[in-house]
Amino acid sequence: MKTFLINISINDEIRIGFDCIKKGLIELSKFGPTTIHLFIPLLLFSNGFERILKVLYCCYFNQNNSRYPKNIELRKINHSLKKLIEELINTLESYELYTRASARIDDLNFLKYNEDFNEFIAIINEFSKNGRYYNLNVVSDNGKDYNKPENLISKFSNRIICRYPNEKENICNPPYNTQLFFDIFNKFLIEIVQRFTRILCFAFTQGAYGADARQLSAGLLDDFLLLREDQLSSINFVH
Repeated sequence: MKTFLINISINDEIRIGFDCIKKGLIELSKFGPTTIHLFIPLLLFSNGFERILKVLYCCYFNQNNSRYPKNIELRKINHSLKKLIEELINTLESYELYTRASARIDDLNFLKYNEDFNEFIAIINEFSKNGRYYNLNVVSDNGKDYNKPENLISKFSNRIICRYPNEKENICNPPYNTQLFFDIFNKFLIEIVQRFTRILCFAFTQGAYGADARQLSAGLLDDFLLLREDQLSSINFVH
């Protein structure tokens, strides 16, 4: 009976995690001149990524210890996406497929070396720790210097736009095509999120996390698992 309940809970957690990521992508796609706040997508991404990474952590722990981690063991990770991704990288590197299959090697290289992905994760990680309750933190800590979520994203987006000098000219000069700024940034960030999410899906299916991970995620991964390279920058799932 306990095993059945655990399996149901893991399946539900996987579904909820990917639903959060999907809803985060939908909210991100609305980012524009009249919708300038990214609090909701950041909240959904941080929640969804944390849930999925913790499920993978639990599956790997069970595979090696014949039991799932106790609450006190799981809480050691807290809300640190950085730690969870380090655990992900270590697990995938120890699995032979990720040393010989070119697509899986590319996945690892993206996690380890892609500067844009790692900067985005740093933003989400900071948001998870302090940004979710930024306003209350400022109130309760009497103005302690927290990084405001909008400021972190603003710096990131400005660096991305600088890679497109012609488009930047149209954005920064009359008639100020501000929509172009959001079109470029949204597409760029959607690709990062979906590439990372696809990597998480393959982690469930490729064997590194055991049979439970593959079985309990069945039917929940297709919206991201089947994405081709040319589909990563646009939302293709039904919503």
